[in-house]
Amino acid sequence: MAKIRDIPDLIVKVQLALHTSDGAAGSRCLVMNEQRTLFYETEAEDIVRVMAGRQRAYFRATLKDPFLTLGVEVPEQDW
Repeated sequence: MAKIRDIPDLIVKVQLALHTSDGAAGSRCLVMNEQRTLFYETEAEDIVRVMAGRQRAYFRATLKDPFLTLGVEVPEQDW
């Protein structure tokens, strides 16, 4: 069984924050897997361009501690 710190292929949901505690819209994002065993919060500067105005999208990703790398976008998931 793979450790949560080293997952070669997974699907993640990327969700942009509507507002942050400092009032800045869309400046942070949350990345999570379906089981919610992976939560990754980060600055959204680079991700905002990929999201193209959407609040959330799903991507293939690779987690190799400590780096999470987004891959190709996948269709909407039901979770």
